[in-house]
Amino acid sequence: MTRFVPIALLLLAAPAVAAPVPKVVLSAEQEKEFNDLWDRRNEGTCTSLQLYCRLISQPEAGVEYIRRLVKPSELREKEAKQLIADLGSKDDDTWKRAYRDLIHRDVRLAMTLNEAWDEAKTELQHGRLGYSVIGHYLRSPSGELSATLTESNRPDEGWELRVMKGGHGRNLYRVVQTFDEQAKREKGWDAQGTPSVPVVIAALERLNTTVARRHLDSLAGGRDDARLTRQAAAAVERLKNGTAAPPAASDEIWQRRLESVSRISTANEFLNHPDRAVKLFRANLRPVKVTADGAKSLVAKLFGDDKKEVLAALRELQVVDLQLDLDFADLWAKADTATKRCRLVDAMKIHRSQPYHAIPDTFDIDEPNKLRDYRLIRFDRAGDAPVDLGVASIWRTEVPEASRKGDRPSGGESFAFLSKKGEMDYGRWYREVSAIYILDAIGTDDAIAVIKDMATGHADAWPTKAAIEVLKRRGVK
Repeated sequence: MTRFVPIALLLLAAPAVAAPVPKVVLSAEQEKEFNDLWDRRNEGTCTSLQLYCRLISQPEAGVEYIRRLVKPSELREKEAKQLIADLGSKDDDTWKRAYRDLIHRDVRLAMTLNEAWDEAKTELQHGRLGYSVIGHYLRSPSGELSATLTESNRPDEGWELRVMKGGHGRNLYRVVQTFDEQAKREKGWDAQGTPSVPVVIAALERLNTTVARRHLDSLAGGRDDARLTRQAAAAVERLKNGTAAPPAASDEIWQRRLESVSRISTANEFLNHPDRAVKLFRANLRPVKVTADGAKSLVAKLFGDDKKEVLAALRELQVVDLQLDLDFADLWAKADTATKRCRLVDAMKIHRSQPYHAIPDTFDIDEPNKLRDYRLIRFDRAGDAPVDLGVASIWRTEVPEASRKGDRPSGGESFAFLSKKGEMDYGRWYREVSAIYILDAIGTDDAIAVIKDMATGHADAWPTKAAIEVLKRRGVK
């Protein structure tokens, strides 16, 4: 007689099987956005943070993109040759995909650099290959590229790699032939301090989902001496042990140097306390609002005799760039005394030298400049050169020759400025733009309200553009 076993009992008796991970399909828009952000990740201080914030704010899509972009540090010769061949493709998607792969998987995992160089047949391939070897420190390659590889005169320095773009920018890098040599160098770099964590590893660690941890484990299983392997393994260990750096006070973070606010580790301290971060940003951020008349008024205050008005102008100039509406050459022409010239130069960089929104009433911009003056320098704007005007510090004419020490006054420096209206030092807005990207990742109504306020600033100001871009992507009016 046939006996029937209840289905429920059969299910209970079956061995446990890990639930399959749902398949994630990136939309064309998501893939394009991630690719664009990744390609621009080295273009400025905030671009890496922007990529990070977008990856963590879309957990499933972010992990899927990283999973496809970053593979364990293993590479076969056949695969390496195909990637080099793809670098010469006329199709942008094809060569960029190969380039992105070689950034994370060094071609020297599969062959020597000389062998890879011989495999590349065209000048463009050599340029893109050269960029991939040292591409962690460069913008993504574009335009007419070329590169040369020559043996150094001194064997201990390895080989000399020169990369060029459009015939300009002959940047020299010291490189080695094999991955083993490179790995030894990288371990030496790690020994000098805490190695930087790639944005993709940081994103996987922060997301800490099942799929993210699974891919971190996969990356940690690459070649032991690969830097990416070590970085992934360190992230796995931190997640396992629950170790993290002690939190810093939000106010203290905000007062740090400009670039430090854009670091992923700093952003995480804000993201760990979103309500506190939104409150801080709402209290500190101001839209960059200035008109041509307003800029002229600021200059008049800056050049005036009223110390209170000078301070007021300097506080405004921590955020506002005069070059939004005025040419630097015109500003310089109005600075007809050594005192005015020194005030103008210092005001153009006051966002770097003084804590954000914290210039005390006792601050005296003239005190350090009693012996100093500046003269105008003109540059030829060739190739990718971004500036054509600058200033160099000199002694004031009234300072006796016997009192002068060195070629320049103590603490004197040279600075470069963009000369035309609308060409600004975007570095002054690292804090504001970083905050906008962090608020975007927080994503609450209160956070978006701060972004909407920042979008009301001057159309050419970087914070305004960043805020408008975020709102447009979110469909917020």
